[in-house]
Parts: sequence; C-alpha cells; structure tokens
Amino acid sequence: MGPNNTTRAAAGKKKGAAHGLTAFLREVPIFRELPPESLANVARILRRERYAKGRYLFREHEQGDTLYIVSSGLVRIEQASPSGRVKTLALFQPGSVFGEMAVLDQDTRSASAIAAEEAEIFVIGKQDFQEMLRQNPQMTMNILRVLCDRLRAANAQIQDLTFKSLPGRISSTIAKLAEKFGVAVADGVMINVRLTQQELADLVGTNRESVSKAISAYRKEGSVRVEDQKIVVTDRAKLLGWS
Repeated sequence: MGPNNTTRAAAGKKKGAAHGLTAFLREVPIFRELPPESLANVARILRRERYAKGRYLFREHEQGDTLYIVSSGLVRIEQASPSGRVKTLALFQPGSVFGEMAVLDQDTRSASAIAAEEAEIFVIGKQDFQEMLRQNPQMTMNILRVLCDRLRAANAQIQDLTFKSLPGRISSTIAKLAEKFGVAVADGVMINVRLTQQELADLVGTNRESVSKAISAYRKEGSVRVEDQKIVVTDRAKLLGWS
C-alpha cells in the first residue's frame, strides 16, 4: 500500500471512529436531541481514560471539576461511614453519566466512584461542560431530567427503608437490577452483572448473611435462580410479593 493509500485509510478510520463516538453520544441522556454539530463539538473535547477494576475515579469529599460518561465496563458509586461500613448508591453502565453535581455547584464530591470492573470512561472538564450548557439550552433540560430520575430513585429507596422488611428490600433491589441490567433468557430475566452477595448487601445496606438467607428463600419459592454469580428472576410477581 502506497503512502497516499495509507493516509486515506488512516483518515477513513479516524472519520469512522468519530462517527461511532457521535452515535454513542446521541444515546447519552444529557446529549439527547442535540444537533449533529453540537455532538461533534462534544466529541472533540472529550478525554478518554481507562480504569482497572478496583481503582477509584474519585473519592467522597474531594473537590470535583469533571463530569464522567461510562463508555464500557461498570462503575459503582458508594459512601462509607466513619466505621468503614459501605453503602452502594448506584451502579452505572455504558451510556450513564455521573459526577454532574460537582460540576454544577462549588461543593465537594458527595460520594466515591470506583471501577466495579475494568472500565473506559469519557471525561469533560467543568469549564468545558458549563460552556456547553450555555451554548445548548436543551442540555439544561436533559440535566434536569437526569436529576429528577436520581431523585425518584432516592425516594424509592426511602420508601423501601420505611415500609418494607429486609427480605422485601432485598427482593425490591433485585427487581430493580433486573430492570436496569436485565437480558431475556429462556426462563426469565438475567441480571447481566456479576454481583457477589456482599456487593448486593452493600446495595441494600445490610450484611452478606441476610442476603444469603433471603436469596435461599427466593430460590426455594421459585422466584429466582443463580447462575455463574448472576441472578435470574424467574417469577417477578412472586419476588415482589415480599413486603
């Protein structure tokens, strides 16, 4: 292949990568309904970072000046008590945005973010992000929708804590994970994330022993099964019958 052909091939590959990134951004909640030229501008200012499993992206109480978008992998958002007890607040999959609070106000990070598995992340600096908001009013509405979704999720957790027994909270958490990460299988919906019982306990805010006991009860009644550390919800109605 001659030098001209090599140059054209490289240019074509770069153009294809840019098109793929723009298509990805179009599905990210805060960038939905933006015109193509705005998406192209976003793609130009993104910085790509890779995180090994277990590495922190940021820690609670740090000063924050970056917005994060998950490109691949899984990110866990967590808080820790002074005694070291951990509560997982959320799990973010590809296309999810997080870290927006610290780039919208002057406060520190309200929680820590850690790569739950090897992850590729796109980042946008605070100044770039705020300039994008000024240039694209649609983004402001999109951010408000994201924040409303987060508030509804927090309200649902408060309701579970207030009105449900521990087995009911665990079953509710499993059902929500199936909605977010579920893939259809022959006998139900598989949560396509490998979670240890301790990781599930951190999501619920309890201990591993309670989760183990609850899952045994769900399996016995036929509402779930476990395959290769992945939970399959086989009877959602029965699972949500725990209160």
